[in-house]
Amino acid sequence: MMGLTVFAVTLLWLCFGPVLTLKRLYQLSDLTSTTFAKTFPHNGLMLLYWFTAHVEFDSEDFLTPKDYDPTKGEYGSKTYINRERLLPRIPHNVKDESYYIIGNLKNGAAEFPKYVNQDYYNAYCSLEGDQWINKRDDANRNRDRIIFRLKLLSSGRLRITEVYITQTAVSGLRLNPNLTYEVTPQLLKEIKDIMQHQVAILCPSLKHNEEKAHNMFEDQNLAWFLTLVDYDISRRELCLSNVHCADYAGVGENCLNHLHCSPGSTEDEVCDWTPVSLRVGTTADGKAAVSWSIPDTKVEEEGLTVALFKNDDSSSALVEKAVDGLTPGSFPTNISLNAGLQVRLVLKGEKQEETLWRGAELDDANRKRPVKIMSTDASMQLFTRDGLAYIRLYVKKSFTNWQNSFPSDWVGYHKAKGGSYVTWVYLKSLVQTTAHKFEGYDVYEHFFNQTITPEASLQLYNAENRVTTQTIPWDE
Repeated sequence: MMGLTVFAVTLLWLCFGPVLTLKRLYQLSDLTSTTFAKTFPHNGLMLLYWFTAHVEFDSEDFLTPKDYDPTKGEYGSKTYINRERLLPRIPHNVKDESYYIIGNLKNGAAEFPKYVNQDYYNAYCSLEGDQWINKRDDANRNRDRIIFRLKLLSSGRLRITEVYITQTAVSGLRLNPNLTYEVTPQLLKEIKDIMQHQVAILCPSLKHNEEKAHNMFEDQNLAWFLTLVDYDISRRELCLSNVHCADYAGVGENCLNHLHCSPGSTEDEVCDWTPVSLRVGTTADGKAAVSWSIPDTKVEEEGLTVALFKNDDSSSALVEKAVDGLTPGSFPTNISLNAGLQVRLVLKGEKQEETLWRGAELDDANRKRPVKIMSTDASMQLFTRDGLAYIRLYVKKSFTNWQNSFPSDWVGYHKAKGGSYVTWVYLKSLVQTTAHKFEGYDVYEHFFNQTITPEASLQLYNAENRVTTQTIPWDE
């Protein structure tokens, strides 16, 4: 009998591989002691900060998603199969639990706020030997992920039972077990305390990095968090300040082409960091409108140009305009509004041109989350394709015969805030699409045959023609 038991254990090991024991991070000091995402262009710590902001502890002290639903694929969330057996196995007979993974910015960058995605778009700083060069760091700009175990309760609510931070291997999509850690609820609560301004940095040795981080990030609590976990602020400043210097040899006087700031005469002096804002909006007829805000110190530079590109992978501008000393500035285009459009700040010289900064790609819903329809398991979202307006309806698979719950409800498309609808459709008439496949939701769409506008919105009316649900205006 003993021999059979040993054989069974051996067989399990051969089938499923060894069980890994992942390190648990209980407090901020545990995270600080790791090497996880500490250097530019890694964004894993920013992603963890964002994740903490979008989860909450319920009345029973369990962790739940706060204002987004990973089962709809929001922010690029996808189910994680756990083929590598890196995480605890979910038994096959457990149907109400799944792992979800988030952080692949190749697919979901446009939905995230700027502090999460800007280093992904602007990772033009690589170290070759002892020299910094203006080359995109593809090996490190999209490696960081968060994985969480999600349980569907009988009430229909979602509960997060485990959270992990991890990185993909440099050579592929497999996860690196040496850089995978379990994040405990206790650590998430500590990060939430920082978000609520309940933590102050008192250590004098951190003061200089704290000042640099505060200059670099608009969210001062994020700056504190990054300082406390020992993120390399100086390397980020070095890359984003100096990577565009043709004759770069060190901080300060040898660099003449600083975009964001000009470091002082000494390496210890904190520079006055000025953010760059590049944005795709819309005109009243569904065309892309380009806007920008750049540092006053750069605005007069000859050859400085704002250009619109099809997406982050595109190398040819669709349209461009010289800055001509104007900041902030904007201009309309004849390019139809589509997901992926990106504004870049370009310095055009006589023989070559150089991209100084890239804005985020446009999300097809302009970073607006689906709006829940009253107390039902359905939500609606306004999105655009070729500058035209569409509605996307998410319906939970368990919400069977949902059309019967909306026998006479209709959606009006409004072009102006406070204005009347210009066209409408019965909610139950929307057509199911297979373009989006999610584990827990079916998706339905309708084309309004109307252009998207800056104030465009959807309003759901009941049988008495009263508004029950509405979306936020497009450009708000």
